[in-house]
Amino acid sequence: VIKPLVFKSKITQWLGEQNLLAWQEQKIQVPTSDILLASVDRHWFTRSITVSIEERKRAGIWCFIEACFWFDQEGVLFEPAPYTEGGLLARVEEHRLEPILMGEKIVEDRFLDNVLGIVSDFPHTNFSIRQIAFDRELQELALSLYNGPKILLSIRFDPTQNLAAFQNLRSTLDISTLEYVDLRVESRIFYKPL
Repeated sequence: VIKPLVFKSKITQWLGEQNLLAWQEQKIQVPTSDILLASVDRHWFTRSITVSIEERKRAGIWCFIEACFWFDQEGVLFEPAPYTEGGLLARVEEHRLEPILMGEKIVEDRFLDNVLGIVSDFPHTNFSIRQIAFDRELQELALSLYNGPKILLSIRFDPTQNLAAFQNLRSTLDISTLEYVDLRVESRIFYKPL
């Protein structure tokens, strides 16, 4: 994967892969989606080359109607994933016929931190998430809990303040008696009893 990217000029091809001058020290953006970054280091005294590869780390699974993919902390879909159930892995479902292509981001950059914050931080609230559904048109996430209400969140703003308010609500109210908790408005919390 790395050789064609290093030996793309005629000079490096002429020098050949056994020549130390052909291997320039550089960071390489690799076009394959499962490798985040590769770097080439040249060691003159030992006459050796070190190629370091940083793979993408799995942050969760993003599922479409027909396929599921792993996504990383940069929000890039990079590898096919199994359809999983349970609360151990973050799995977001989007009801869309055509999936986003591997190598592309799950949402726009301006919303990415908010989505990753919700998906990675909400499990630390000690709730068992049954399902996370994403509505691209409304830019909203709906979290269905096993023993609790449906939680509606917007990805258009940072959710940390509303999630803190939700934790306070949880300490003052039995949330298992609620139908839903609406956190889609910044600095506001709405809920509906059963």
